[in-house]
Amino acid sequence: RKLRRVPDGVDRAYGPGRPLFLNRSFINTLEVATADEGKGGLRGRWREDIRRHLQEVKSLAAAGETPEVAMFWDIENMRFPDEYRDPPAAMMKILKWCAGLLEAPITHAEAVEFTRYSSTPQTFWNGGYIEKEWILRKIGGVVHRAWPRVTERADEILLDRMRDHLDMMQNGTMAKKMLFVLSGDKGFWPLLQAAQRYGVTCCTLGKHEIGRYFPAGLDFSVTFQIPRLRTMTAFLTDKKMDLWRPPEEWKPEHGPRLWAPGEVNLVPAPHLEQDRRIMHDFINKSALRANPARFDGTYRRSFRLNMTLAQTLQLRLEGHQGHKFRFAGYLRHTENRFRQLTQSDREAIETALQQLSQLSPEDNAAVFWNWDDMQVGNAGAPQRELFARFVKFFEGFIGMPLKCLEAAFFVEPWEQKFGGTAQDWRYTVQKAGGFIHRIWPPKAEAGKTSLMKRVGALAREANLAREEGRSLEGIPRFVCVLAEDLIFDEQLRMAQKAGISGLWLGPEHHGIFYPSGTEAKIEISIPLWQHIREDLAMAMRNPFLPGASTPDCPLPVYSKQLVPADPNWGEPDKLQLASLQVTEEPTTSRIGIGIL
Repeated sequence: RKLRRVPDGVDRAYGPGRPLFLNRSFINTLEVATADEGKGGLRGRWREDIRRHLQEVKSLAAAGETPEVAMFWDIENMRFPDEYRDPPAAMMKILKWCAGLLEAPITHAEAVEFTRYSSTPQTFWNGGYIEKEWILRKIGGVVHRAWPRVTERADEILLDRMRDHLDMMQNGTMAKKMLFVLSGDKGFWPLLQAAQRYGVTCCTLGKHEIGRYFPAGLDFSVTFQIPRLRTMTAFLTDKKMDLWRPPEEWKPEHGPRLWAPGEVNLVPAPHLEQDRRIMHDFINKSALRANPARFDGTYRRSFRLNMTLAQTLQLRLEGHQGHKFRFAGYLRHTENRFRQLTQSDREAIETALQQLSQLSPEDNAAVFWNWDDMQVGNAGAPQRELFARFVKFFEGFIGMPLKCLEAAFFVEPWEQKFGGTAQDWRYTVQKAGGFIHRIWPPKAEAGKTSLMKRVGALAREANLAREEGRSLEGIPRFVCVLAEDLIFDEQLRMAQKAGISGLWLGPEHHGIFYPSGTEAKIEISIPLWQHIREDLAMAMRNPFLPGASTPDCPLPVYSKQLVPADPNWGEPDKLQLASLQVTEEPTTSRIGIGIL
């Protein structure tokens, strides 16, 4: 009678006094403890009650209705050793071990982080010291923020969240789950005992090699003797042992498998994170908000890499004016960069959007690139692959295949062949099928003048084909000019009147769209050229594929990658670029562009 345990503060029946030595899982240990041989550790009414409980658990598992697990981790109390080689993988191994003990999937995990900041700065992620709370948030857990570091503050928040779960289970807004508490504090036990009476199974793992199992609907708990968590963590994170390797890799000399990995499917719920920070009145809490971080899904640029021309035009219709910033002393002001759209402009945009949505397979585009204004650095992918990525970017942004690319380079007269250096972009462009404009002497307007002559020749060829009743095959439907400025845009206006839509893209967030068949000029906002070339160099997926993670808006680590990584997504061997067969004629008219 002295060995039997009586909980403090509640009127409960006696429970088994001797702890059970943990086997592969809680359920497996209880099955052994209630065996007919009578040597498992449970006798009398405890064995009969546990047998009925195990029968209910088996019937639920047979029906495919195994309850999910909501985990509440008191990290301040139960800290695992630090792991720096692959912290998310190490934490997932620990969670899989816990799920294997419960024989139920862990779909929700909560913890508390003591921090003054309302978001995790990127500099913290880049540092060498990594907190457990950051890793749990990184793999899909819910981590609440609290400040200052007060005793039992984390326990209070976790208890509140456990009560919320019980209330939702009680009113039917949440399916019945199993509560799992990872903490060495005894203050959670009364709430777990109350949940047990409402038919919720609860489990705890704590310090001093003790764990408890609270069977649903019963009035006692079963104590387990568990391995030391530090020892278990060393086993789980040991790469040489690799306890979670596939069963076919286990050999007889390895001995029996002690633990079975469970299922961990954390459902991200960042909206459930609570801000329980308490600050002095003189502290501005908004000043403690750090810049977004790339690892948790909060980082994104205003103009994304996978924005299309149609989306940009739609933004203009919705009133986006292309804000630019001006500094006056210590104050930062914003003002509209673009003029208000007129009724004719809106009609031209709506017509262009309709045309972009009704393209035929024969429609194609041509790009005229002034390389001296908008260069590409040597970083990330190889040159052939990087150039092919730019082609894919132009195709995705415009919305039609690219059949011609012409680039203007400053080439000295005595240089006959390209490729004399390892980083010669002229050789890469030429080998990919692009046409090189050799410009000398190096004048700022020389490259743009040569490219615009080609645009004007296209416009004249399109007009001549219509007058003669010939097919427009070989003439692009769309022309795009990449340059710092156009100086004169008469050739783009000629193409616009000839039924060819034009587009000018500059390096500083702005461009101009010339809808075909109109006289409209639509100012648009585009990504910064420096960001485009940096992101395309590091991107591992085509940004225009649905669900692809991009460097300017990476998916959080816990999200499933819908598009697999492909370092060769540019496919340089499949490029089909060809030169335009048009007759050039010099132009003498000088009509200013007048953008800003």
